[in-house]
Amino acid sequence: MGLVIACLLGVPALHAFAQPGSNARVTGTGSDGLILRAEASRTASMIAVEPEGAVVVIIGPEQVTDRSWLPVRDAQGRVGWLAAEYLTRETVAVATPAATPVRNVALESPGLALPTATPRSMPPLGAELEPGLPLTVEVRFKLPEPDRRDRQEIFVDVTRNSQPVQDVLVRFIVEDEDPEVEREASLTNVNGRSHHDWSMRKYRGTTIVRVTALAPDGGTGKATRSFFVK
Repeated sequence: MGLVIACLLGVPALHAFAQPGSNARVTGTGSDGLILRAEASRTASMIAVEPEGAVVVIIGPEQVTDRSWLPVRDAQGRVGWLAAEYLTRETVAVATPAATPVRNVALESPGLALPTATPRSMPPLGAELEPGLPLTVEVRFKLPEPDRRDRQEIFVDVTRNSQPVQDVLVRFIVEDEDPEVEREASLTNVNGRSHHDWSMRKYRGTTIVRVTALAPDGGTGKATRSFFVK
């Protein structure tokens, strides 16, 4: 399986000159965007996905753990960490909604997680939710064994006690991608089905996909499935 590599030719690394209060733009991620994480770590929970071209505000100093990270606030008022190599200097100001209370953290300790203002539709993975009955998640791919590197499609059926569940939030991660991208499929329809298509980039061999599902009442489910690129 290949790696997703962003090449910012001719653009200086932003973390070399980034200062708290300066602006940065997400670049080099294609259509996948960049994960905003709750802590400076590849394994930290996801807050949101910042799309290609999104402008954010740097709110603290760089932190180096498994890679270089910068603490940011986005245009929706969400606060978290972004991988520094996918940020470039930007002069456009970011307007933060006045009604969204956001605390500008001074990062008292290197491992401090930033507080977040997370929309209800995108709760961080692992967040405590109201109890709900477990979901059954079934996954299939349009191309189980594609012999060309084009777009793949995933179909996810979500049920509970053999009955379809509507408006389930379905997200999935393709293992070994760098940067790791957690994609969001469509909400399940009245038949309990969700769908998403995405570029396979340079996938080769066995490709493992991990899927999570979150129902409106807090019920969760997950599944893992793979396809093989010839």
